[in-house]
Amino acid sequence: MDGPPVVSSKFQLAQSDAVAWLRALPAESIDLVITDPPYESLEKHRAIGTTTRLKHSKASSNDWFSIFHNDRFPELFAEVHRVLRRNTHFYLFCDPETMFVAKPLAEAAGFKFWKPLIWDKCLGPDTLLWTERGVIRIADVRVGDRVAIPEGGTTAVCARRRTRARALRLALSDGTAVVASREHVFVMPDARQVEAGTLSAGQPLLTRPIRRRAIDPVTQLYTTALVHEARPIMIDAIEDLGDQDLVDISIEDRDELFLLANGVVTHNCKIGMGYHYRARYECILFFEKGKRKLNDLGIADILEASRISGGYPAEKPSAVSEVLIRQSTAPGQLVIDPFMGSGSVGVAAVTSGRMFQGNDLCKEAVDITRGRLREAGAIEVSGLVAPDAGLRVGQLGLAGLVGAPGAQGGPGRAG
Repeated sequence: MDGPPVVSSKFQLAQSDAVAWLRALPAESIDLVITDPPYESLEKHRAIGTTTRLKHSKASSNDWFSIFHNDRFPELFAEVHRVLRRNTHFYLFCDPETMFVAKPLAEAAGFKFWKPLIWDKCLGPDTLLWTERGVIRIADVRVGDRVAIPEGGTTAVCARRRTRARALRLALSDGTAVVASREHVFVMPDARQVEAGTLSAGQPLLTRPIRRRAIDPVTQLYTTALVHEARPIMIDAIEDLGDQDLVDISIEDRDELFLLANGVVTHNCKIGMGYHYRARYECILFFEKGKRKLNDLGIADILEASRISGGYPAEKPSAVSEVLIRQSTAPGQLVIDPFMGSGSVGVAAVTSGRMFQGNDLCKEAVDITRGRLREAGAIEVSGLVAPDAGLRVGQLGLAGLVGAPGAQGGPGRAG
């Protein structure tokens, strides 16, 4: 179990090619590696229009990072294995396609592969929705069914998936109840989107009237007809149900909001883009160097956290990394991320009482991360890793410099 941090949370950042940066670190000097390379398959999906994460825009652009090609994985994994201490873990975020490339290459570098992890958010299977087929359980919703949306009218369900996650039961003032994962999003009357796990009894939920499409008998044009009036609904009580079987749906409406049968406004699960079966999860490959027991053997292999919208390209929620960090390190130990992006791993590390060392090829990413870590109360230092691999961080009082000045060096393809 975590105790008080043994040292104050400190961090160091660099702007460099990921592999070059790792090569500048001493051998067996790192306690945990968590990283999310801009993997090659992202470029393929951008080219055929099944992802927007690499498009040129203010929030997402190829100018933010370069693709890390699959043929560079062997040198990346060799360096990650070299810098990790004995009996440590390595977590790699990737999509299912990249998993089949990365797994054997990481094993060839000396890692033991345990399993992929995923994360989720969803509703209980008995949750009632209004559809154009009538009021039905979410478990009975089919792709193509049309559900009500807040502004009136309907939108089509484009995907559905069953999963299992820790859930809450919200007893509502209209006599109904909703079972939802702790991360499932509801909308408040002031339009804030709030996760179920942060709600409390006595709070109101936003409701909207349900209107269906209808044909005007005079004009023969589509219009909307009132089906259910909006009534004020409060949360009467909340009960923690533990792990439950749950269901996700994804809708075509751009606002990603739909209505339950009583008019409560909620957020769809944001299943990702793709062909055949739409991806609504990303893999986290769990590798081990040596042998290290997880700190809590009761943690499931499905991690629940909401996707980040409108942030840095492909940004991961810090809550996911926090679980990994607490599972695989002790307070005061050193976590690194060679492709840190906007620093979600670093935020999770310093707020958990660990130290963080991060790198990214993009200067703006480094600046964003520095701001986030300072805001979290962490202190930037000149170096965290001892130049002598035989010395631990604590023995140097965090005064040692990173192995070589070249760690801040020239450009490369990784970001």
